[in-house]
Amino acid sequence: MATLRVGFLSGSVLELAATLGVALVAVTVGVRLAGGSLGLQAGLTVLVLAPELYVPLRQLAAQFHASADGLAVAERMLELLEAPPAVAAGGRLVPPSPREAPVRFEAVSFVYPRAPGSSSTSSTSSCCQARRSRWSARAAPVRSTVASLLLRFAEPSSGA
Repeated sequence: MATLRVGFLSGSVLELAATLGVALVAVTVGVRLAGGSLGLQAGLTVLVLAPELYVPLRQLAAQFHASADGLAVAERMLELLEAPPAVAAGGRLVPPSPREAPVRFEAVSFVYPRAPGSSSTSSTSSCCQARRSRWSARAAPVRSTVASLLLRFAEPSSGA
């Protein structure tokens, strides 16, 4: 929340400074145009280019806000890493790392969605268990389907 507060406040201040700067240039150009000491073409050129003067300042602000967001996320991640391990419902400790967690498929089947003008195909697995990246599938399409199921990019048709 503090990151958002800083972002909104500094963004508002920078936009106000840019707006006032462009307004000051516009008033100066208008006075000179009315007095005849500045030509129309030169005045319009200055008015069109005046907002471009503040583009680097806006980019700097955007990069600052992105780094502040990154710091906030890093702090939150460090808090989560330092927290005590969670306990599952059965009284077992939840593995602290995904590398230590077993992955188990039980009677999983997945049906690919139908493309227009083709029949649907399915990929089925009876039972398998993977631990510490030592599982391999028979073919590349099966590996990509398993990866999609693990990452929850796809939902299985049946099984657990």
